[in-house]
Order: sequence, then C-alpha cells, then structure tokens
Amino acid sequence: SQASGDMFFRYRMLRPGLACCLMYASWQKLLIRPYIPPTDQHPAFADPRQRLYISATLGEGGELERSFGRTSIERLPVPAGWEDRVAGRRFFLFPELVEGGHARPLTRDLLDEAEKGLLITPSREDLRQALATIKPDDTPTFGKDEIESSLDHFGAADRGLLALANRYDGLDLSDDSCRLTILDGLPDGQHLQEIFLVSALASRQVLDERVRTRITQGSGRCTRGLQDHSVVVILGADLTFYLQRPEVLQTLRAEAQAEIQFGLLNSTARHEDLLSAVERFMAQDDAWDAEAEPAIANLRRRAVRKAAPGTDVLAMSAKKEVRAWSLAWQGDYQGAAQISIEIAQVLANGELRGYRAFWLYLASGWRAMEGETEGLESAAALLARAHKAAPGSSFLSDRGLSDTEVVLSPVDSAASAAASRRPARTMGGAKWADE
Repeated sequence: SQASGDMFFRYRMLRPGLACCLMYASWQKLLIRPYIPPTDQHPAFADPRQRLYISATLGEGGELERSFGRTSIERLPVPAGWEDRVAGRRFFLFPELVEGGHARPLTRDLLDEAEKGLLITPSREDLRQALATIKPDDTPTFGKDEIESSLDHFGAADRGLLALANRYDGLDLSDDSCRLTILDGLPDGQHLQEIFLVSALASRQVLDERVRTRITQGSGRCTRGLQDHSVVVILGADLTFYLQRPEVLQTLRAEAQAEIQFGLLNSTARHEDLLSAVERFMAQDDAWDAEAEPAIANLRRRAVRKAAPGTDVLAMSAKKEVRAWSLAWQGDYQGAAQISIEIAQVLANGELRGYRAFWLYLASGWRAMEGETEGLESAAALLARAHKAAPGSSFLSDRGLSDTEVVLSPVDSAASAAASRRPARTMGGAKWADE
C-alpha cells in the first residue's frame, strides 16, 4: 500500500537517520524512532539566538534535555519564596485505601455528587475501561474532539465528564468549570520506548522524572489560581503505591508533599465519611478551614525536599546522550560510540546498571556499523561489557555477536538496495523489489 499523509511525513523525517533508529516491537505495534530527537537538524532549535522554556516542572535529571534533544539548557533560579506559594488547594483522595474497598463505586459516587469531572488515563484502552466502571449513567462524556478548539463547551456544561488519554498538560479548568480531577493509572508506559526502559532495562529511574511531571501536571489541571480548589482522585493500585513511596514524595514541592500525605492519612475512612469530607472541602466551610488547613500547614512545615537518587548522575549523562545521538544521526558512528562509552562511565552506579548496559550496547552496535575488522572486534568487547554491566538482563539475554554471515533472500536484498536509493514511496519492500 502507498504511504501517505501522516505516515509519509513520519517516514520522510526518519529516513535520513533510519540506520541509527531503534525499533521496538510488541504484539500490537511497532515503534521506530531515535532514542533522542535530533533537533540539531531542525532550524527552529538549531538556529535561533535564544530559546526560552517555561514550565513549573522542568526537572533536574536531564529530562528536559533528552525530550528536546539539547545538550545544555540553563535553568534560571526561582524567586525567593516560590516554594511556599500555593496554586490553589487540592484534596487528594486514594479510594484504593478506603475501608472496605470498592474504589471505583466510590469514585462514581464522587463524580455523581460533583456533577463534573476530568478523567485522565495513560492510554485509550485504560480510558475505555475507566469509563465503564466510574461514569454515572446520566453523565455525558466529553472527549478530545469536543475540546479541540476550545474548552468553553465543557466549561459551560452543567454536568459532564471530560475523558482524555495521555493528556496531562495544556488544560486550564479553573474555578467552577471543574472541581474534580481523576488520575487513573500510573503514567509510566506511554509508548514502547518507555515500556522498554521500565520493563526490559529495569531503569525506572530514567523515567521517574517524566512520570512525576505528568502526575504534577495532571493533578493541577483544575487549580489554576491562588484561591482555586479541587479534589484529586488517585485510582489504580500502581499509582496509589507509587505516591506512597518516600523516595517519590520527597522529590515534590513541600505543598504537594503535604497535600498527598494529608490525603493518604484521611483516605482510610469509611465510604460515607469520605463523601462527607469531600462535601466540606467543596463548600470550603468553617470545619475545613479550622481542621484540615492547619493539618496541611503542619505537614508542609515538616516536609523536606530531596532530589531522587541518581539525579545528578542522570543530569551529567543527558548532555552526552544528546551529543551521541546527534553524531549517530549524522553518520559519525565512531564518534557516537566513543561518547556512548563515556556515558557508560558516568553511569557507573549500581542503581543504573541496566541503563549503563543499554549505552554499552549502543556503542557496540555503532562500532559494528563501521564495518571494519577493528570495529567488529571492539563491538564484541563492548557487547561483553554490556552483558557484564547488567547480568541476567532480559534485554541482553539473546543478544550476541555471531560469526555466521547473514544471507538475505533475493527479494529482501533487492528491496533493501532499492529502499536506500529511492525517496519514500511505499512501506512495502516487495513493491520496491518488483521494480
């Protein structure tokens, strides 16, 4: 079939560096992409005198550099007292901890009482399952198509559930337009590359900053001003457990730590008592001001913010990672391999051994792509180092260099040769071979 539209555009953008792209495969899909986007080939990133990134969740472990493919992004110091500022009040609820269970019926009752809510899930399939279990029958559903140009339609509705998959940022639902946010599921596998980092490499630390950013952004969609307030419902055992981990909590701002801890302490009540607490919060009555606010303030004073383990190492590695992938995209495999070895040295940390093995594996592949005897010998040695760096890794269990030459079939050989000569026309190799 002919490649056209979005698929044609994607393939055309990838084709110059296709040889250095990674391919991830699952039963449902294939993903072909560079690990880090080669934005140095994009004039909007490479040519301007200055670029300004504005976000409340920049992170410290190099995630911004990896996401935008930039070797160095200078962070401006935050104003004095910024950490103490409050962007509204959030009441976190953890229905999975409620006495007697029944987390999803409780969430349905909360949504029915609030009349309007925002639901965010990691994937479309998760969204489908969530809607089947928490949406009241008489609550209309708003999707991404209804808000493509404006949120006004949902904001003006008297009742409704705005249901979105993998949309944790870019929404402004202030004041009475929405007072209930539901985050259902841990957003740690948005595509196959992220699943590979967590599952195959056992390198969740690399992804944790991105996950925390999504949770922070998602939980703040309905508190957009200093006097705003919103209930944030945390659904799913994985997300509930994640926010209970001390090493995760301590990376958050003091206010967020206090709100989450207050929610955890108060989510073990009975179903009826929790609904009553939500009613008081929504009304912002005297009981909430007299009891809840002082408790949250006390938790905030006791909170201590610390960087996640390995943050400094990942930040140092990020600059080199961007540079290595840029060189590989330009066909300088020897240079890319050398920097990948330097990355492995930076990552010489037991907690990051899976990620270190990944970069040694990349160095091995890039040395092998040089095609010379010396390169192949170096590739074999690097692959052995990758195995040693992460013994027992499922990612490397069936990967080794073979002395047996791979012989392509006539059709595959002809298709491969033709594909390298022609501009993108079709995704079917057989058609190229026939020509």
